[in-house]
Order: sequence, then C-alpha cells, then structure tokens
Amino acid sequence: MGRSLGVDLNGLNVVFAAGTGVLPFMDMIGYLARQTLGIENVDSEQLNPNFFLWFNVRLNSDEALGDELLSALAQANTTQFKYDAVRKNTENPPSSSRWTEKSITDKLAEIEQETGGKTPINIWVCGTPSMN
Repeated sequence: MGRSLGVDLNGLNVVFAAGTGVLPFMDMIGYLARQTLGIENVDSEQLNPNFFLWFNVRLNSDEALGDELLSALAQANTTQFKYDAVRKNTENPPSSSRWTEKSITDKLAEIEQETGGKTPINIWVCGTPSMN
C-alpha cells in the first residue's frame, strides 16, 4: 500500500469524502479488501489487528463511486472497517448533504463515543470544490 497518506496501521483512521473525493482512498480500500480476503504475497505489510478505518461519505446518487465495494467490505470486515454513507435528500437544500466544519466535528464526536473514546490517528477530508 502506498505510504503517501501516512496511514498508521495500528490505530483509528477516519475519512470524510464526497463525490470523486472517494477515489484517492481506493488504494487503501483495496489493501484492506485483500487483507480481509486473506490474499497473500501482494502487500509488503500485514494489517495490524488494531487498525480501523471509518469511511464517511456523502453520496449524491445511487450510482456513487465505490459504493458497492465499500458496502461489501463493511459487511465482510466489521472489526476493522465501518462505512457510513449519507445519501443526498432531494427535498433539502444541497448544503444539507455536504460535509461542513460542523458536520465533521459532530461526526468525530459520534465516532469518539462509539469507539469508547479512541482518538483518530489520521483524519482525511477530500471531496468536491464546495468542500474547500
């Protein structure tokens, strides 16, 4: 797995993505999928049992990038991966389905509560230009 994201294989890593912002993380998802399936001799490092990736995404359609793969991985590896997808509500304004500073802060508080107080080692945010 590439080291450009500075992934720590020993702790909680959190992703907030939207739209094509999912794509930079697909290498990490592929790595986790290979480890989950027990495919050997592909990755130089083995996954530490303490690794956990919480993948939060905002989706604008049912044809979102990677949605099926992420959902399947979340079902196959519940001890190291959680996929939390929020689908756009067409009845609300577009801003209701975007990651904002407040929605990210609120979600981090929820994650800390659900993980028994664990603090993320890495937090990545990637998405459309409106997230800047």
